Amino acid sequence: MTQIVPTILAGGSGTRLWPISRQSHPKPFMRLPDGESLAEKTLKRASRLGEMVLTITGERHYDATRQSYQAAGANADSMQFILEPMGRNTAAAIALAALWTRARLDDSAQILVMPADHLIARHQAFADAVAHASALAAQGYLVTFGIEPDRPETGYGYIRMGASIGEGRLVEQFVEKPPLANAQALLESGGYVWNAGIFCFQIDSLLDNLAEHAPQVLDGAVNVWNHRRADEDGSIRFDSALFATLPDISIDYALMEKAEKVAVVPCNIGWSDVGSWLAMSDLTPVAKDGVRTSGRVISVDSENCYVLGQRRLIATVGVKNLAVVETDDAILVADLRRTQDVKQIVDALKSRGDREATEHNVTHYPWGRRRLLDTVDNTVVYMKTIAAGACAEIHTSAISLTLISGELESQGRTFVAKTTIPFSDGDRLQNSTETAIQLIEVQEQSQDC
Repeated sequence: MTQIVPTILAGGSGTRLWPISRQSHPKPFMRLPDGESLAEKTLKRASRLGEMVLTITGERHYDATRQSYQAAGANADSMQFILEPMGRNTAAAIALAALWTRARLDDSAQILVMPADHLIARHQAFADAVAHASALAAQGYLVTFGIEPDRPETGYGYIRMGASIGEGRLVEQFVEKPPLANAQALLESGGYVWNAGIFCFQIDSLLDNLAEHAPQVLDGAVNVWNHRRADEDGSIRFDSALFATLPDISIDYALMEKAEKVAVVPCNIGWSDVGSWLAMSDLTPVAKDGVRTSGRVISVDSENCYVLGQRRLIATVGVKNLAVVETDDAILVADLRRTQDVKQIVDALKSRGDREATEHNVTHYPWGRRRLLDTVDNTVVYMKTIAAGACAEIHTSAISLTLISGELESQGRTFVAKTTIPFSDGDRLQNSTETAIQLIEVQEQSQDC
């Protein structure tokens, strides 16, 4: 029986769901209204389809990915990671996944490539589609998944389907994201599906096709792979300078649009890429007044709005068709029907050099997280949360440290809440309890911990 390795691509630029999704903590790690992140949901879905799961993510996202997987109850022994020092798009990532799978298994194994930030509601339908795709991949086809469209959509690429083959169809053409009039025409003509960005490849066919159609991608990936190094936990890392030489191109452009033997499995799997605040609002229950809310929100005479507050109270009066999203350091107010354009805000912030374009006030670490509270002259004030059973280290930039909740161990002593903690550079703060603890730390601004 063919072994399938579910391969999750976890990362992203964090632009379409700004200000909560940012490059430092992109969409896969956002909490949905049901309390789970997309990364958690993707891992659970992947774990049903293969004995081990391979995840390709950025080095900066490794901690957040592992935390999401732990929250999903992951079996650490079945989790494998390839860590990219920088993003070089999907062609390079998939080529490296193929080399990893060939080294771990053999050329007859398959990889099921799926983004970490998609939502799939119909699990059995997806499993059935994967079985159909695997059968086609075993025949040498490069297989993609097509979502049966239910509306004219300008945010997705389309696939024109040809003759039937097994439970799939031959791919006749990939169509770029169309304007609305063209999208309507594609919907009415039939024979088109949305390109979901999910793929199934048999390793031998994938590598042969990369050698023929994208030799620069394959040669670069082989060179990078041959200079890999493994961490103690088995995670694979690469030389940054060498990795930067990989072509920055998607698998669609590098391979799928050039290869001859390409198939699509059309499916109705309850799929969404949750690509806008409008899509996110669809996942949120509607209140009696027609406003979808999360957090502390009061609405008066407001209609068809989505309001999300993380920390502060948000009140709306007499407004319609708005998306309002609040974080520590930014507030978005947008026409709910134009939330696809939020990316333009991020582009403008980047052009101005504003940190809010890519960075959050909250930074995630293996031991927990750190929230920026205030900056005064040359000092910075943080709230540190150390997870249950975790240990953090103190660095020279710290000036003072106060435990405000819970109990911690340091220097062979136990400290309780509302205690100033004496420390030296390199001291370790151990949370041996079963709940998270919080501290206030003041640092010199010139350094980071």
